Amino acid sequence: MKNIDAVYPVKVWSRWLRISHWLMAVSTLALIVSGWVLDYLETPDPLIRDYHYLFGHLLLASLILRGVLLFVRVGDHLQTESWKALRWNRSKAPAMLEMLKYYMSLGRMPKPAYYAHSPLWVPLYSILFLLLAVSALSGYLHDAPLTIAGFGLWRIHSALASILEILASLHVVSAVIQDISAPGGDISGMISGYRLFRVDKPADAAEDDDVQLVNFDADAGKDYKL
Repeated sequence: MKNIDAVYPVKVWSRWLRISHWLMAVSTLALIVSGWVLDYLETPDPLIRDYHYLFGHLLLASLILRGVLLFVRVGDHLQTESWKALRWNRSKAPAMLEMLKYYMSLGRMPKPAYYAHSPLWVPLYSILFLLLAVSALSGYLHDAPLTIAGFGLWRIHSALASILEILASLHVVSAVIQDISAPGGDISGMISGYRLFRVDKPADAAEDDDVQLVNFDADAGKDYKL
């Protein structure tokens, strides 16, 4: 019998993970903007500097929360926020390549199927978190008379900020492409906690048969009950 497409909402992001994500997103954006302003002002405005430090504290708090969620079950904890979800191995390389092709086509190619984290971003998340943490710490010690490999902390902080601007921009662009080109994207998912998955249901299945086991992520080797 012919299969019928059905769309199911599945919760993949917990409340605390979404809180840490949006705190990180807002603070990073505010730090980038205020950092630009401070760089271009001949005489830095003390108020803008204070705001920059304030959002630096917010970023550090969000990173601490995200770090806790990697190892501790908090509230409606889901497996997607564990450190295990950010592990990478060579078997995921083909999925990463498919996601790269999808992004480079600006969403015109079919979107590769995955459960929670984009395969292309999985190995980058740990790097991103580390860069954010080092950037925050170098910001706090910005005026300290310390050098690393001959570079002052202010120069290291500035270099890290430039790298983070690129990564943050790529992350936003990729998320927008996903939300525009296919249902169940990451932006809406990070707001509601749910992503939408299209699955095939046999046409002759019972109408009240609402529970199915569907494997959304071949790499994970896990089935998710709908």
